[in-house]
Amino acid sequence: MPEPARANPSDRYSLNLRFSILQGLVWPAFAVLFSFLVPQLRAWGYNNFWIGTLTMMISLSSMVAQPLWGAWCDRHGHTRTLFVVLSVASCILVALLPYCGAGLGFVIVEVVLLSVALQTLPTLVDAWSVRLMNEGHPLDYSLTRSFGSFTFAVTAIGFGALLDWQGTWVRTPVYLILMAGLI
Repeated sequence: MPEPARANPSDRYSLNLRFSILQGLVWPAFAVLFSFLVPQLRAWGYNNFWIGTLTMMISLSSMVAQPLWGAWCDRHGHTRTLFVVLSVASCILVALLPYCGAGLGFVIVEVVLLSVALQTLPTLVDAWSVRLMNEGHPLDYSLTRSFGSFTFAVTAIGFGALLDWQGTWVRTPVYLILMAGLI
């Protein structure tokens, strides 16, 4: 069996840098939106029952959407395109988020669609990474994923403090800035 071709070190560096940045923006966006959603729902006046129900709907919609998007990517192979489309869709949905607090029906639709769009992005990145590694690309998944974890943690600390200082209105601009960098 022939030995696989050795990757150019600059290719390895470039690929790992790009995926580190990708992970480093996906996870903070996730933190900004979903890690601090309960305070937003409380600010809109929802009680524990409805907050629990909404977070359950987020989990269920993510559980359904992730394998469906995965099957679509397996069948069509356009992971990057789907990633960008879902990212843009999540930006539109987040821009609408401040206007959804008035009615439970709007909030349900909003959080389910946000879950379908944003909560699937980390799993798309994981699937994309695995596919590249299986194709022989020199991607160091542990390194790139750890960058996502690090930026998630730093963002969660910083954004929590920012929310306490400025209020929930900052969610939309911070999210849109992160996603603009990502897209």
